[in-house]
Amino acid sequence: MKNLFVSLVFILLTAPGFAQNNDAGTDASSRSEYAATSGTRLASAAAPALSQPKSSPAAVPLSWNELALERITDAVAKYERIAASQPWPLVPSGPSLHENAMDARVPLLRARLTVTGDFPESEAVATSNVYDAEMVAAVQRFQTRHGLVVDGIAGRETLAALNISPARRSVQLALNIKRLEQLAEELPTTGVIVNLPAATLQLEENSHTVWVTRTIVGSSGWPTPLLEGLISEIEVNPYWNVPTSIARREILPKIIKDPGYLDANDMRVLSGAAGTNEVPFEAVDWSRFLALGYRLRQEPGRKNALGVVKFIFPNPYSIFLHDTPGKELFAKSHRTFSHGCMRVEQPLELASRLLDGEPTETEASLRPAIETGKTQRLRLSRPVPIRTVYVTAWVADDGSLQFRPDVYGHDAAAIAKAKLSGCNSDAIPAVEAG
Repeated sequence: MKNLFVSLVFILLTAPGFAQNNDAGTDASSRSEYAATSGTRLASAAAPALSQPKSSPAAVPLSWNELALERITDAVAKYERIAASQPWPLVPSGPSLHENAMDARVPLLRARLTVTGDFPESEAVATSNVYDAEMVAAVQRFQTRHGLVVDGIAGRETLAALNISPARRSVQLALNIKRLEQLAEELPTTGVIVNLPAATLQLEENSHTVWVTRTIVGSSGWPTPLLEGLISEIEVNPYWNVPTSIARREILPKIIKDPGYLDANDMRVLSGAAGTNEVPFEAVDWSRFLALGYRLRQEPGRKNALGVVKFIFPNPYSIFLHDTPGKELFAKSHRTFSHGCMRVEQPLELASRLLDGEPTETEASLRPAIETGKTQRLRLSRPVPIRTVYVTAWVADDGSLQFRPDVYGHDAAAIAKAKLSGCNSDAIPAVEAG
């Protein structure tokens, strides 16, 4: 497989159209799509575990079993053939296309979607300029596979994803074959896996995905690292001890501008070696806040940036999973909004699953503890492994080919290293999965 990877990257880096487009981050996910290596439509898979509005991007778990690896290898060959023989047409930018719109770009869009099986050939009417219900459904299928908001509107993000060349997609697939092989060897059979490019968390039990939900991960300026650890405790009603870097860059300027910011956000200024002595606002020398060893702490409650639940797993980066009051961000296509920690859309269900109880019963028992407002720590009977990974292309269990954006530039770095090294085997280690 190593030789296959090296030869594919060499061929694809020099393929016509490889540099045609830069993958700026427009990719998707689904459970009822088209097979990666054929043009036939798959039967609808089971509904996602995550209940979500129709337009929200789906949470699609990774798959790294033998069948998934075979499918993605076949997909590389398919995209290589497309790049060599029938590169799909570019769809020009313009106004967003809504249902029943008339636009000269519709035939090009239909042809583009037909190449990848999102628009069935049997339904194609090549000359129609009408963006009809069949076109809406085809775009929704494409959006679902690329982690985009599934609204059926061919807007800026969707067109950008459509116009990424088959040669570039082939390289993306080839990079991820190596990652998935690595994960198949290294991942625990039971544990929590967070795929950073997809901003998705999946819970594995005995090598089966039993639950999946959306997350929010670090921004490009504050990337969530590749890490592993053991979740040993769950903290209910956590305090937020504001990191110095966040206090300096973001919060202190707001406090100086608005003296009421502290009270409005349930924050306190603390001092002392243990950081337990509260300092009144008027007694703080704000010009020397950090030099004097002050720190900020947010009290537990609904305003707390960590929400009502925090998952603790010791690691060198002081990263953890937590709830959030900003639920609206989970409906976004690209969920890279945090300072590195990972926000979970359904933290109480995750907590109940990790605590070994029946999810609905355990969640119900957590709520009284939350309502007390008191900070409590619950120890797991068995620590649960957690690992963050970086996979931007895979084939889901239903056979759908999934793509996600290169949010932290790991794909680009691996490609650059492959170019510089002449695509020999020394380039392989740059393809880091997690």
